Amino acid sequence: MQPAGTSNAATVTRYSALTKGPGDTPYQTGTDSYIYSLRDASISPVDVSVNGNGTRNIMYGKIKGASIEQRIGSNFFLEVDYNNEKTINPVSDFLRGIESALKVDANKYLPDRVTPNPNLGRYYVEGGGRVTAFRGDREETRMMASYELDLTKKNKWLGRHRLAALYQISDSVDNQQDYVTRAVPANTPLSTAIDNYAGPTYNTTTWRAYLSNPSDPATGRLYYLSLPFNPFKPYVLPDGSTVYTYENPYGATTQSNMSHSRLEGRVLAMQNYFLSNRLVTSFGWRADNSRSATLLMPRKSSATNAAVAKFSEVGVPNNWSVYTSGHTNTAGVVAHALPWLSLFYNQSSTWNPPRAALNPDGSNIPGSIGDGKDYGIMMRFFRDRLSVRLNKYRNTSGPDISNFRTQIIPVVQNIEETLLEAADAGLIPRPSATPYNPAVGTYVYDMTSQQISTGYEFDVVANPTKNWRLSFGGAKAEATQSDVGKAWIDFIQQRAALWNQYANLTGPGTTTTTIATRYLSIIQTLNLMKQSDGQAAEQGRNWRLNLLTRYSFDHGFFKNVFVGTGYRWRSKSVVGYLATTVPNAFAYPGSPSAITVPSVLSPVYGRTIGDVEGFIGYTRKLGKSVTWRIQLNVRNLLDDQRSIEQRANTAGVITVVSAPEPRSFILTNSFTF
Repeated sequence: MQPAGTSNAATVTRYSALTKGPGDTPYQTGTDSYIYSLRDASISPVDVSVNGNGTRNIMYGKIKGASIEQRIGSNFFLEVDYNNEKTINPVSDFLRGIESALKVDANKYLPDRVTPNPNLGRYYVEGGGRVTAFRGDREETRMMASYELDLTKKNKWLGRHRLAALYQISDSVDNQQDYVTRAVPANTPLSTAIDNYAGPTYNTTTWRAYLSNPSDPATGRLYYLSLPFNPFKPYVLPDGSTVYTYENPYGATTQSNMSHSRLEGRVLAMQNYFLSNRLVTSFGWRADNSRSATLLMPRKSSATNAAVAKFSEVGVPNNWSVYTSGHTNTAGVVAHALPWLSLFYNQSSTWNPPRAALNPDGSNIPGSIGDGKDYGIMMRFFRDRLSVRLNKYRNTSGPDISNFRTQIIPVVQNIEETLLEAADAGLIPRPSATPYNPAVGTYVYDMTSQQISTGYEFDVVANPTKNWRLSFGGAKAEATQSDVGKAWIDFIQQRAALWNQYANLTGPGTTTTTIATRYLSIIQTLNLMKQSDGQAAEQGRNWRLNLLTRYSFDHGFFKNVFVGTGYRWRSKSVVGYLATTVPNAFAYPGSPSAITVPSVLSPVYGRTIGDVEGFIGYTRKLGKSVTWRIQLNVRNLLDDQRSIEQRANTAGVITVVSAPEPRSFILTNSFTF
C-alpha cells in the first residue's frame, strides 16, 4: 500500500490512499472485479457478518380468510374459499453489496490535514445506507368441486374415476421503493426538502464504523456495524440535522413501478383406476387469463429532484392491459405390471403470466414457461420390506431472471440519461426515440435467460426389521443456461454507434464519467454473456446422496424411544471458469480486438461437502386422543468448519467462500390431537 498518486521517491504529502489488492477496480475488470472473501480470522472473525444491525427486516401484515366445505350426497364435494393478505416489508441495508468489504484507514491526518488521525491503521466498514420497502397485497377467491364415480359395480373393467374442477380469481399488487438516507438540516421548509429530496442536495450521508482487531484486545470485540439508532426511524445528528429513511414526511427517493395483476384460472383434473387398480391414469388441464396495470410512482412536485410519492399515498392502478392467455397441461400413467413391478410416465407443460418488468424494447417480460418429462420404474421385494425407485427427467424453463442485470442495466441507464440531458441542454441533437426510458429507474427493467435441467433420481428404502428403517437416495442433475440477456445485448448493439459518436459526454448530472468509460466498463461482461450459452449453472452440484437410518424401541426400558442418524453428501460444484481469449464482439474505440472471458470448457470446481446429523426422540400416548412427541436433532454433528468455495476468478484462484453452519441443537416438542 502506498499513498495514491505517488511513487516511492515522491516527497509530496498526500491525504488519501488506495490499496492495490485483488478485485479492486480499476486494477481488475469484468468478471474478476468483485470483493474477495477474507479467510484469515486473525484479521476479522470469518463467522461474523460485518453487516451487523445495519441489515434488518420487519414485516407488517394482515391476513383474513374464510372457507366453506359441503358434502352433497355420498360422492359430491363442494368448497368455497376466500383469502386476503396485505403486507409491508421494510428492509434496511446499510452495507450494500461491495460496501460490505473490510477496509483499513490509511490516512495519517484528519481532513484538516494537521490533526493526527486517531484511527490510523484501524479496520472499518462504510456504506451509504438505505431502506427498501416492499408492498404485497394478495386477494383470492376460488370454488372447487369434485365427484367420485365408481363404475366397477356395473362392470369391473369400467374402473373408478375421480373428477375435479376449480375456478379462481386472484389479484396482486406489488411495489418496491428505495429510501436512501437523507440528512435534512434543521428548520428546512417542508416544500424545500420535498423539491430536493431525491437529488444530490441531501444525498451526502455515509456511515462508517470502526471495528476491533482480534490481535489487539485493547480495541474490544466489535467486528460488525453497530448502529446507535433504529434505521427505520428519524435520527437527529449533533448539528441538528435529521436523518430520514423509511418513516419520513417527504417520500421515497427513487421512482418505481406499482404493478396490479389479475389472474383468472380454470382447472379440470381427472384420475382413473382400471384393471383392479393395476392401471392408474391422470390428466390435468389449466387455462389462465392474465392482465396487468402499472403506475410509475409520481414525484410530489414538478421539481426534477422532487421526492417520490410513497405507495401508501397513491391508489392502486387500474389501467388494464389486454388479457394474455395460456394453458398448463399434465398427463401421467402408472402401470403395476406385476405385484412387485411398477412403471410410470408423466409429461407436463407450464405457463405463467407476463411479469410487470420490461425488456428494453418496452415489452413485458413473458412469464416463465416450460416443458417437463419424467419416467421410471419402481420395484418392491420381500413383501414390501425393500423398495427401489429410479426416475429420469428433463425440464426446460424460462425466461428466468439473470444475475447479470445489476452489472448491465444501471450502466445503460446512466449512458442514456447522459444523452438525454445533453440534448435538453442543446449540446447534441435529440437522439432517435426508443421504447427504453432511462428516467424510470433500473427496477422497471429486468434481464433474463433460459434454463435446461436433466437428471436421474433414485431411492432405496429397506425395513430389515419392524423397528429398523433404512433409506438411501440420490440424484444426478445438470443445469445449463442460454440466451443470457439477449434483449439487452441486441439493444446495446443497436445503440453502440450513437454512444461512440458522443463518447466524451459526461454525466448524468454532475458526474464526470464519460460515456466511453461507462461502455468500456461492461464490454468484458457483455462478451461473457454472449459466451455463456451452454455454461453450467454456478453452484450446481451434479450429484446428491442422502442416507438415513432410524431405530425405534417398542419394549423394555427404552420403550417409545427412537434414535437415528443421517449423512448428506454433495459432489463438487462449478465455482468459476478459467480464462480464454475470444474476439471482442462489442468493438468500441479504446477497447481491445480480443478479450478475456471465462471458458465453458475449463470449469473450476469447489470441494465436495458432507454433513452428519443425529437425532433422538421419545413419543407416547397421553390419554386416548393426545400423542406427545419430543425430539432433539444435532446438525453438523462432527462440527466440520471447513469453508465452502463459492466463486473462483479466471486464474482459478478461489476468491469467495462461505462458512458452514456450526454444530447446532434443535429441540422440538409437539402434541397431536
